[in-house]
Amino acid sequence: MPRQLTRLMNIRYASPGGIDLHLDVVAPSPLPQTPTPTVVRIDGCPAWGPGDRYAAQLPFANPALANAGFITVAISVRTSTQAIFPAQLEDIRSALTWLRTNPLNLPINPTKIALWGHSAAGHLAALTALSPPIPTPPQPHPTRDSHPSCDARPSDDLDRSREAHSSYDARFAEHLPPAGDTQAPVQNALEDRRASTAQAQLRADVQAVVIISAPTDLTRPGGAMRIDRPSPVTALVGSTDPERLRAASPLAHVTPNAPPFLIIHGTADETVPYEQAVRLHHALTNQPTPPTTSLASPHSPNSPHSADTSPGAGSPHSPDSPDSPDSPDSPDSPDSPHSPDSPDSPDSPHRAAGPHRAASPRANARLLPIIGGHHNLLPDPNAPYDSPVWHAVAQAAAHFFHQTLGPRR
Repeated sequence: MPRQLTRLMNIRYASPGGIDLHLDVVAPSPLPQTPTPTVVRIDGCPAWGPGDRYAAQLPFANPALANAGFITVAISVRTSTQAIFPAQLEDIRSALTWLRTNPLNLPINPTKIALWGHSAAGHLAALTALSPPIPTPPQPHPTRDSHPSCDARPSDDLDRSREAHSSYDARFAEHLPPAGDTQAPVQNALEDRRASTAQAQLRADVQAVVIISAPTDLTRPGGAMRIDRPSPVTALVGSTDPERLRAASPLAHVTPNAPPFLIIHGTADETVPYEQAVRLHHALTNQPTPPTTSLASPHSPNSPHSADTSPGAGSPHSPDSPDSPDSPDSPDSPDSPHSPDSPDSPDSPHRAAGPHRAASPRANARLLPIIGGHHNLLPDPNAPYDSPVWHAVAQAAAHFFHQTLGPRR
């Protein structure tokens, strides 16, 4: 049965450029007495635009993870109409710094923090996890109010923000430029805590990631992803420049130090092609036949809690199964590493974001195809999200986080 939950809502964690950003905490009740693994859900809003942070309160979202024993946090970030990339990345880093600084004395384990998100939010989660840690400027003391999540006023310095980000280094070799105005000095009451957690301010790393229906390579068009004309993708990066698109692509930043990933994607996704999930999984695992499970329904024998996730254990019904004629790893598949049309082939006509391949052939990354699922993971692309499949996905995420974050400490 669902547990009684603790809810702390509308906590402001940052105000870049005068835009208030908030977070909501949902946790077991009573709160745990020991440091507890924490999972952060990002509000990417539809297509990096205005949306609703409170979707995290749906029963198959953060409450499902809180019922599984985790501290959960839902955060809002600036939309692409308020500031262009990498502003959203800076917001997530600010939220992670806030959690590690922990001004509310929540039972957060600062060494066991994970991210999850759907669609554009999944893209931001993956990008945050794969980019290197950088210093994050101090944030003002948090306050609670009822300011709505995605209805923050447009930034007056948007043009200045765009100019500041125009020279952004696509390789993340240098620190990201600051977004908006310089943050106000921290209050004296927090100085001792911040001094004692200086390392937390310098770290934005996470220990696990779950992404659902997420874009991973913005240089590769398909579905609703357009890069040669105004679109949500080009609005995010502020141009059609290939290098900026690559800079904002998680695929371009894969390294051997990547945290564990669970990648969930509908095989019939008409908005973000399923190929986007396959390509990231290949980069993370660096193997021709990825470990994969499938989820056709919550009662399927391939459901997340019973599936074999060992390398090469593809479901016979999965498009990624090595025995499937539609497998992206089949020698006859257009995306096969052995195909001249593979985006990684020297003869390929496509120029995709080239990742730094993970060194280990058995990296901890799992691909969970939702057979026949669209962007909403359902057979009907217009169906509401509250369905057995989404509850099964929440169970899969909780199981994955238990495996990767471990017990409370």
